Amino acid sequence: MSGNLWENWKAFWFHAEEPYILELIRIGLGLALLCVYGSYSQDDLSQLYSDQGWVSLSTVSLDVLSTKYSLLFYLTTPAKVALIHFAFMVLCLLFTLGIGTSVVKWMLLLGHVSFVWRNPGIFYGMDNLMCNLLFILCFAPIGQRLSLRPKKKMDASWRDSACLRLIQIQMVVCYFYAAIKKLKGDVWWSGDALWYALAHFQYTNLPIGWLAENYWIINFLTYWVIVMQLAYVFLIWGKKTRPFFLAEAILLHVGIALFMGIYAFSFVMIVGHFSFVKRSWLVGIGERFIVRLIRKPG
Repeated sequence: MSGNLWENWKAFWFHAEEPYILELIRIGLGLALLCVYGSYSQDDLSQLYSDQGWVSLSTVSLDVLSTKYSLLFYLTTPAKVALIHFAFMVLCLLFTLGIGTSVVKWMLLLGHVSFVWRNPGIFYGMDNLMCNLLFILCFAPIGQRLSLRPKKKMDASWRDSACLRLIQIQMVVCYFYAAIKKLKGDVWWSGDALWYALAHFQYTNLPIGWLAENYWIINFLTYWVIVMQLAYVFLIWGKKTRPFFLAEAILLHVGIALFMGIYAFSFVMIVGHFSFVKRSWLVGIGERFIVRLIRKPG
């Protein structure tokens, strides 16, 4: 009995997996970093990260523990911040293209953490998730496939499987605590939480009058979010239930992007959920797409 448990444990963590999913996560995360940090103007960088901006180093020291590290604690002028930002954008591009990733991924993690700790007041869950995904990918042999410099012969490594499992567990933990926190809120029990979110003036991205006229949809979706996130924790691991709950999770974040305009967060969450995708699914979709193109008249 103990032997079977040990073998199952090893198979769960260290069974060699197809590494392409990790490479797709690398590309998705790289694109997210490019979009998020590429949206900053020179004035944004100066105001948010330099010592001449809104948050001085003395102010940050009141909130950030002494064990936290940031390059921007030492490079404080607007010109130096702009230089760090430019170098970081180059690293994001190299990471996305899969060039020199064995070194670039660590430098990218250092850069992202530096921006986070220099002004922690403007960052939220998306930035923490990107940091966690980057940290896990640093231990994976990424950049060897789906890159501009792929290696011709590369066998699947146990590190691919272990890192993929860690990302999966990361997403499960995110959903578990998100659901538990929702259960502490009265508006979730009353079924009104989704309305408060959609009707907030900062997040109203699409007309929602039709939802006010059909309020039962709000109630249903509010309870659906809680049930889905709790069930996801356990049922995403099943072979038969995985496609269903993965589709629901992706649908949830597509809805958040469309109705609330939180595009970057939704994209990063979908990238994380992609860790549960099987390569065989993508191959099957690709084959069906090619067949349709071939059969298309004209």
